[in-house]
Amino acid sequence: MNVAYLYQRLGIVIEDIYFVEPNPDPGEEGPERGVRVEVRHIENHPLSGSRYSAYPISIGTAIWRADLLGSVAAGPGARDRMHYHPLMADDEPGDRQFEPAIKADPLGWIATQIEQVEEIVAAKVPDVTAYRHDLAEIRRQAPLIVGSIEQMMEQVHRMELAEEPG
Repeated sequence: MNVAYLYQRLGIVIEDIYFVEPNPDPGEEGPERGVRVEVRHIENHPLSGSRYSAYPISIGTAIWRADLLGSVAAGPGARDRMHYHPLMADDEPGDRQFEPAIKADPLGWIATQIEQVEEIVAAKVPDVTAYRHDLAEIRRQAPLIVGSIEQMMEQVHRMELAEEPG
């Protein structure tokens, strides 16, 4: 399942994932499941029909990613694989960054990241002021966004989402 909060130039995308790392580091073997949160560019396209036609938009490249994952072996609610990727280039994530705060309080940690979204975006774009309206809206809607993440995490823990493919 995907949930997206889309603004003019930025979006927050939340999705459930079941993931198997093809080349795992020691201790990270086996499948993972949980919730992925990304800050992404939004691309607005010209109208293709009349002025009454739907305004075409697309979700573009990822700027930042957090993976609120647990190993399948550890069971529902596990937090042992929670990490984030501060570096993203052409949708490819940099190395996993593990912080104790993510595992201790994933929702509190993600709420802090959303509150500091301007710093995340400023590190990736040449002129953060062009994103001022979106950044204000994201911060204003942080409780709603975090609530959506919490709801999806609960569904994952109840084994309703992030199921093994196949």
